Amino acid sequence: TFTSVDTASVPLTLQPAVALVKTASVDLGADAAASVGDLITYHFAVTNTGNVTLGNINLADPLLSVSGGPLASLAPGDTDATTFTAVYPITQANVDAAGVTNQATVSATPAAGPAITDASDESDVTGNDPTVTPLSPSSGIALVKTMASIDDSNANGVTDAGDRLNYAFAVTNTGNGTL
Repeated sequence: TFTSVDTASVPLTLQPAVALVKTASVDLGADAAASVGDLITYHFAVTNTGNVTLGNINLADPLLSVSGGPLASLAPGDTDATTFTAVYPITQANVDAAGVTNQATVSATPAAGPAITDASDESDVTGNDPTVTPLSPSSGIALVKTMASIDDSNANGVTDAGDRLNYAFAVTNTGNGTL
């Protein structure tokens, strides 16, 4: 048997929820190695995972200056992946650490109730793991030895036994990491 339910008398539970996925792409330049000044571009996808429309959607990131927003509204189930972006220049500290780890936060306001927030995840709307952008440091060192001078200990004008040979050494870091 089928029982009819009057939906007008069933209270609707409002569940505002928001999720943020933050991903990164790295432009290593022509040398294809992580270098100071190369750029990481961050992409942000905000999803309304609740059942009410959200408004005044903003992003905060302790490492980045985020462009775009605030997003005026986002309907339940919708995702906006175009409003917010950020670009970050790689530093020597990032290269030495072999990467950049960072997390952003989204805030939104439902029509009724307090504002809500979510910490970003790098791949999933249900997680809260920071975005990790690996950078591959390459180690390298070069040594060039040259003769700088001769001390003619017996002052005969000829290099012979007992004279001192003085060398100069030039050490160069040929990698992208601090040695």
